Amino acid sequence: FLFHRFVAIIMYYVFGSIFALSLQLWHMLTARNPFDEFVKDPTDGSRSISWKHLARIDDAKAVARSISKHTKLNDLFVALLSSALEKQYQDLKSKSNVSKASSKCPSSVNVVVPVHFTGSILPGQTIGNKIGAFVAPIPFDASRDEKRTSSLSRLRKISKTLRRMKLTPAPQISWFITSLISMLGLESIAKYAIVCCNGHAVAVVSNVHGFPFEIHWAARPIKMLMAFLPLPPRIPIGILVTSYDGSIVLSVEADEQIVPDPDRFLDYMLEEYEVIKGEISREAEPANE
Repeated sequence: FLFHRFVAIIMYYVFGSIFALSLQLWHMLTARNPFDEFVKDPTDGSRSISWKHLARIDDAKAVARSISKHTKLNDLFVALLSSALEKQYQDLKSKSNVSKASSKCPSSVNVVVPVHFTGSILPGQTIGNKIGAFVAPIPFDASRDEKRTSSLSRLRKISKTLRRMKLTPAPQISWFITSLISMLGLESIAKYAIVCCNGHAVAVVSNVHGFPFEIHWAARPIKMLMAFLPLPPRIPIGILVTSYDGSIVLSVEADEQIVPDPDRFLDYMLEEYEVIKGEISREAEPANE
């Protein structure tokens, strides 16, 4: 048993690392951020922020479980983001002077997904630096074609992609490289590495597990907790999903040139959530007849 366990670990880290690094190199060489064409001033640090309530945790989990036993909540959140990115691009394109012929829209875009190695901060632990990340491609169809892929199909595809990436040691590799650069104190190299390794991602999406019950401050109940995700270099959109007291809150921090109306951007995500629920209901109707 120990020998088989040892062989499995070796194969995971050796062959898994080769696969993860090869895929990362492919993303770095071939991916493109379609939102770059709307950045007029790269030095502009203006940010737009907003937050909205999405759903009860139990409701969102039921939606994820209805897709498959492998579908996670984070898969659902990335699918909502995918739809919002498409609609945001359409909005920017309709208001832009950039000609349609000057840029070809890619069929997929990359997002960065952080991974906490312990799942969350365990009792007695400090926050520390126990977070890695991986880059994953997600569908991106900015056309207005009515025959486009259904929201459920997109969610299933995203779930499969994220599950495949989670089976590689990509988060551990990213943590090791960033920790090494940090220990050496090479700040300029660290910034360059972050920009290069983000795979031209358009967004980063993460989640924070808050208290599952209502807490109080100075004898007063806290009705909502939210947080914002600081934008890494060259990534224009950051989505943070926070759970608290049985509810899920979405927050966005973005480059104001890319997301001038953050409320509307989150509305796109909420609308996609309702679309997915509707498609699930329609799929279940023949089975119930």
